[in-house]
Amino acid sequence: MKTQIAWFAGAAFVAMGMSPTRAWALFGVDLVPTGLRFTEVVNDDVTGSYAQSVHIFIKNTGTGAWDRSNATMSVAIGDTVVKGVIYGPTAGGGFVLGGRIAPGKRGFVSLSLPSGTLHHCQRVRVRIDLGHEHQTLIRALFLNDSAVLGALDTTRSTACAMLPPPHR
Repeated sequence: MKTQIAWFAGAAFVAMGMSPTRAWALFGVDLVPTGLRFTEVVNDDVTGSYAQSVHIFIKNTGTGAWDRSNATMSVAIGDTVVKGVIYGPTAGGGFVLGGRIAPGKRGFVSLSLPSGTLHHCQRVRVRIDLGHEHQTLIRALFLNDSAVLGALDTTRSTACAMLPPPHR
């Protein structure tokens, strides 16, 4: 019986001209990647090794709040798959590990990559929630979990220009 109810609700939204992805987002948590920032950090000050501290910014476009005890998320940056931790906003304007991400609010996934993996203004494909653990309802919610984002080095003051492709 549940399948018939879900199918009916989905069909009603499609009949109203809404995409299935957006229709199902109305009933739960839908996280989408919106930005990518990184900075070089000292990994070990004795040997002088470095790593990149990376933040993938996410936004909850659904109607339910993300509020989980498991704050780890598998993500892919290019071909590199890593685990990161989710930070949500606080009332004071900061971020806290595992903080609640209400509908329309932003958070970020924090992770570490080897030094030199990302470059300022590099365009890279980012995929979040590879294990499908942090969003609710049907698989259509995972269709918008991938985006090509510009990597911004937080230590640089220059912005990245988004130029149109050359005319042929």
